[in-house]
Amino acid sequence: MGPPPTLVALDRAEAQRVVRRHRSKMCMRRHRAKKKALNARLEEYVREVQLENLRLQAHLAGLYDQRGVSLCIATTSQYTKLFEFGYSPTRGAHARRQEAFLAEFAAPHVNYNGQIGVKHILNQWAMYDALFGSVHVACMDITVVTVDVPLIVLEATYDARVVVTGAAVQALFPHLVNRPDLVDKLIGSTMLLPLRVLFSHDMASHRVTRVQATASVVVALVALLKNVDDADMALQGALLVEDLHLNLDAV
Repeated sequence: MGPPPTLVALDRAEAQRVVRRHRSKMCMRRHRAKKKALNARLEEYVREVQLENLRLQAHLAGLYDQRGVSLCIATTSQYTKLFEFGYSPTRGAHARRQEAFLAEFAAPHVNYNGQIGVKHILNQWAMYDALFGSVHVACMDITVVTVDVPLIVLEATYDARVVVTGAAVQALFPHLVNRPDLVDKLIGSTMLLPLRVLFSHDMASHRVTRVQATASVVVALVALLKNVDDADMALQGALLVEDLHLNLDAV
């Protein structure tokens, strides 16, 4: 006599559970094996991309060196360091070093925000030194924009910090004469001006032929005055504009 039907049913159910567990384990093993193989292929692909990226960077660096990009970056960085704390013709030997460097760094006909000549650049630096209590220009980054005959164009970003004086307010914000509250906020404060400067270098001589500087004056005034309406009032009629050009006759 065979086993009772109930036991037979239980044995069959258990057998089916065993089969399902076995199939599940096999599926999980195949899944893990596929995942492991996929990860291995992905890691190999990443390594290949990294190696290709290194090869391209080396090739680009070689092209840059051939065209003098590295030299242009180095001289732009040197210019930044040399003028980090501004310029004044009264600073003796340091001023003479700045003048000599700029005469080599920039072409005689250099265009600085529409004004021509090395002297104009020095005059602008001297104006900032005369107006503000102190000047500090920190370079944040220098990147390559284009390398295309006949120019190498670099973009430099800066954080310029200037201490606002009464002379600066009088010269740059003359319309605030009737707003002593804003004048008091400005005088003695340190204004942070984010700057973006494009240096166009001649590929043959590596000298700068064009400088385009822009400043986020609105951002600086809002941060300083802590009020959009006050910043808007300060901007109306202000002589401190985004291209940073100052009229020497205004002082």
